[in-house]
Amino acid sequence: SSDLGFQRVHLAPGERRTVAFELDAQQALREYDQARGAYAVQPGAYEVRIGGSSADARVHGRFTVGADRD
Repeated sequence: SSDLGFQRVHLAPGERRTVAFELDAQQALREYDQARGAYAVQPGAYEVRIGGSSADARVHGRFTVGADRD
């Protein structure tokens, strides 16, 4: 796993705020594919975890990347 984004938000006790930021999937999910000699995003299931630290991830999400249709 790796950290792909970070944004510090200070909240008062009981305060709630919506935080949004974008990740470039082509950059964040790419791996080097030796067979193709290039970076590529592999199809499959991915998980996103959000929290105060990796040990305290309070929000989880999953998404799937499909295969390219050449």
